[in-house]
Amino acid sequence: MRKSFDKEFMARVALEAIKEEKTIAEISSQYEVHRTQITKWRKRALEGIVGIFQGKEGKEGGDKERVIDELYRQIGQLKVENEWFKKNLERLGVKEKRGLIESDNREISVRRQCELIGLNKSNVYYEPVVATEETVRLMNRVDEIFTGYPFCGSRRIQEALEREGIMGRQGTSAKVYEGDGIAGDIPEDESE
Repeated sequence: MRKSFDKEFMARVALEAIKEEKTIAEISSQYEVHRTQITKWRKRALEGIVGIFQGKEGKEGGDKERVIDELYRQIGQLKVENEWFKKNLERLGVKEKRGLIESDNREISVRRQCELIGLNKSNVYYEPVVATEETVRLMNRVDEIFTGYPFCGSRRIQEALEREGIMGRQGTSAKVYEGDGIAGDIPEDESE
């Protein structure tokens, strides 16, 4: 069965051990407490005595603990808010996210801002190429030819464009062909 001791008794035994007038074994038999327990009480008493003489430093320790607790609370709050922000940020498109980037911000780099809002850095600097009227006209004609003859490849579409007087390189019509998402129904040549 475990014995429980009151604080006054523990202090009296610890004081006896600190005085060192008797050995730990003698104190143990006198108070009927195990030697290990007496050693622990003695150690705790010596550590507690240091706190008595700390004065302002001891009080500052309590203040430091309060400050640390407050900082942990703020970190937890910021973590929750950050998760909420990221969840709602996913709803924004690339244009809206690009608008959030502050390239002149000296505290947070553009790279870090992109990481925070989930945007690829290349999207910040990318300027979309505006299609000219000629390219739009060419794309529309390629689409019309392909719709009428879905089995035609880029070479036949190029030939049809040249017959109509719409000049262009084969690579140009092939890019337009691919850009429109047009795929021919003929199988690919596997010999290449």
